[in-house]
Amino acid sequence: MFFFELLELFKQRLPILKHRVFLSSQHTSTRVVRRYRYVNGEKIELSPPQEIRIVQYTPDSGFYLFQISQEWGASEEGYFETEELAMEQVYKEFQVTWDEWEAIA
Repeated sequence: MFFFELLELFKQRLPILKHRVFLSSQHTSTRVVRRYRYVNGEKIELSPPQEIRIVQYTPDSGFYLFQISQEWGASEEGYFETEELAMEQVYKEFQVTWDEWEAIA
């Protein structure tokens, strides 16, 4: 019964887009994080995303970082206790400054 209670809570979660930033040619990767995909057994480094989103799921107090790419779709890149920690991670990887983020909600 405990599993089904948790499943019902999970189904009630709603994503809320809090911030987003569109990357441009000035946001070159610092290569702190490298992402790969295997195609026919060959390791291929993925290109940088076009957009990064910070999402909060109700009623969770934390934030999730999503990278959006035409090449590989949306990928969840981690859970952060605060929006600022998520933004710091993006700064380390792509040099996105605080004022470049668009506040949504």
